[in-house]
Amino acid sequence: MEPQHSEIVIKFKPLYDKILLVLNQGPSPKTRLTFTLIASLILAESGTDLSKTEALRMYAQNMIRISGCLSALCHLFTNSMLQHETWITLCRALSEACHKSVLNQNYCSHLIPLCIERCRRSNTEVLLVLHSLLVDHHTNIKVFYESDGMSVFTRETLLHTSYLSTLNTVIEGTKPSHREYVRNSNSIFQCLRRWVLTDESGSAVTKWAVVVLYSRKKLLGADEKLCYEPVNCENDNNNKNNSNFVGIQNGSTTEHKEEFVENGNSETQDLFRNVMKEVYDWKCKKEPSSET
Repeated sequence: MEPQHSEIVIKFKPLYDKILLVLNQGPSPKTRLTFTLIASLILAESGTDLSKTEALRMYAQNMIRISGCLSALCHLFTNSMLQHETWITLCRALSEACHKSVLNQNYCSHLIPLCIERCRRSNTEVLLVLHSLLVDHHTNIKVFYESDGMSVFTRETLLHTSYLSTLNTVIEGTKPSHREYVRNSNSIFQCLRRWVLTDESGSAVTKWAVVVLYSRKKLLGADEKLCYEPVNCENDNNNKNNSNFVGIQNGSTTEHKEEFVENGNSETQDLFRNVMKEVYDWKCKKEPSSET
């Protein structure tokens, strides 16, 4: 979307009604493109004015919730069987809708147990949604703990930076009253500690492990020691697949931004052109009636 058109499109309220109409029809050929449109609205830039870009992002997130589109996304997430590529775009749309939006995080908190269940089944795309629901949200992190969320972090999953980043988000957002959940997950941190001590390659996984261990130390106190017990951490340095997984850095999903906005997705660009045409047509029809 062209920066000069961002505000016009994002604030065109009939657009959200059209999106809701498509979502309520259930899975269809238009569904995937609609998910991409939702994420693109949230990620749209407004030139070099960062404060205006942030304001438009918040506006789009609020409109997606108020219009009922967020409810429709949640329904599709919980009840629909989607093709893999469509499922990925749904997870990204939900992730962007909730990113740094407390109201949307609250609205979607019921998805946390389902996200955990699907992450256990190696559905890595769902981690994007889970991460967005947990960032800077103490109540959702409490729900995460109560839903046995720490079971998501296994030796295999911790070999990927996206899981380590999510684990760090959980620890940093944990209130002191809930730190027992971290203390009782000793085996996770034993593996991380061993990787840090034995990996001399300085891989991204090892660097994230250092960050996670530091966050744990801050939460539990300097006197808290890891109780070393026999833990199976074989093949600890087998990090070949790290590049196949999305790394979520500092609670953001900017890597997806390029895919949605900058990769020249012809279908999305055509859609925005149609939206702009409809906006101007709608305004032209409205102006004469306002004069009479």
